Parts: sequence; C-alpha cells; structure tokens
Amino acid sequence: MPTYATMKSATRGTSMDARELENITLISRSIWSEKTQAIRSAQSALAGSILSKAISDEKVLVQTARGLLQQANQSVKPVVAQEHLNAPFFRLFAEERFLLVALHRARWSYRRLSEVLEETQTRIQEIAWNARIFLAQHQISSQPKKRLLHPTASTHCDVSCPEFIIQRPWPQRFLDDEMAHQERLFILSRLEKCPGCREVLQRCKAVYYAANAGLPDSSVESISGEPFDALKEVWARADRIRNPWQVSFYESLKRFFSKRDVQLATILLLILLLQFEF
Repeated sequence: MPTYATMKSATRGTSMDARELENITLISRSIWSEKTQAIRSAQSALAGSILSKAISDEKVLVQTARGLLQQANQSVKPVVAQEHLNAPFFRLFAEERFLLVALHRARWSYRRLSEVLEETQTRIQEIAWNARIFLAQHQISSQPKKRLLHPTASTHCDVSCPEFIIQRPWPQRFLDDEMAHQERLFILSRLEKCPGCREVLQRCKAVYYAANAGLPDSSVESISGEPFDALKEVWARADRIRNPWQVSFYESLKRFFSKRDVQLATILLLILLLQFEF
C-alpha cells in the first residue's frame, strides 16, 4: 500500500474533536438518505468501534466508517429512501458516496480512505474519479446549453509534463491536496510554463467542482441538535472507558456510586451506623 506522502491539515489529522464527529455524521448521511436512520447508524458504528478496542482516535474513525459501510451492505431495509432515488448522488454505490463526502466535506486523506475500504490508494483515486465524472455529468447536463468536456491529455503537452492517466488524472491529486511538497512545486512550475497543463487542470477542475455541487447539504445546521448531541455523548463515554485516568475525582465517585451493588452496600452501612449511634 502506498505511503502517506505529506502531513495533512488539522481536519485531516488523527486527533478526535467535534469536527470529526460532525464528519462521521455527514458520512453516515451520505450512506443513509434518511436522517434518523443515518444518526442511529452513526451512533451504532461509533459504539462498535469502541467495543473493538480501537486504541487511537484514528483507529476509531477508520473502524466507525468501515462499520457504517458494513451496516449498509448488510441491511435488509433500503439504504436510500424512495423519495431520494431521483437524486444523482444517491444513485452512486454507498462506497462511492462515502468517498466523495469524505474527500470534499471531511477532507479525509487517501491513506485513511484506503484503510477504511481496504483498497490501495491508487484504487481510491480511480473510484473517486469515476464517481466524480458520473456526478459532474448529471450536474452539468441539468443546466441549459452546458456540457461536460471530458478531461484528456492535451496536445500542447510534451515529455516534461506530468503523465496523464485517464482513470486517475494528476489534477485530482493536486485538488485533493495529496501531492508531496516537491511534486506540488513541479506541478506549479509546469502550470506556469505549459498551456497544455493549464488546460488539463481546468477541465479536471470543472469535473471536481461540478461533482462538489452535486453533494448533499453539509451545513452544521443540517446535522446539529439532539441526535448529534447523542453522538457526542457516545464519544465522551468511550473516552472515559479508554482513558480512565483522565476522569475527574467527582466523575469517578459518580460512576462508583452509580453501581447497584455499591448503592446497596452503602445503604446497609448507613443502617448499621444509625443502629450503632442509637
């Protein structure tokens, strides 16, 4: 499996925060079109990843995303509600919907996605590009007098230009921020000098942004409220289980006295003390 070339931004790192919980919710809603089911599945998958004893936040994210896809593939009920079948986005396979939302909205890395889907990063690029082409075609065809110009190698390019592979063109990695520093500098240099490279990039950008426009709503408002609070509570409980030394003294006492046998023992002790007192 290819290695991770560069360090990503904070939203693509390994530390769990509220943003990553929002990402889990967004990803669940990309798989399940019905909001209530999506939230329920997200909570179940997150709890399942904790029970699997994932020891890091990164592993929790990977296991949770994998769990969501497994739930969808094993579900006896339709994953996409009847009223959503006309939306081009929900005509994609669950894995394709997951990839697009994870890349465009959550800004997850190819490395993380390859772990979730258990595919090579090369294959991740091919699946993502195929899904983007499909969604972009539908998005652009819905606009009068517009058509999608399929990205191809330019006749203005020469041997010093980056190789163009139609199943996974290089501009996709450029736009997904998946290039190492030196490779990115090389691409920027070619874009400055070569009209053919600029043409290839512009055509790929048209696909990229048209596909982005075809994704479902990603506003925080659309995933906030009681269900999302419940997801945060699942994570908080998991954090206390995995990191018990970080629990406050008050929390420790609260958990200790919430146990049934402790409560009974405390009551008996109080009765004995009262009898002794009088």
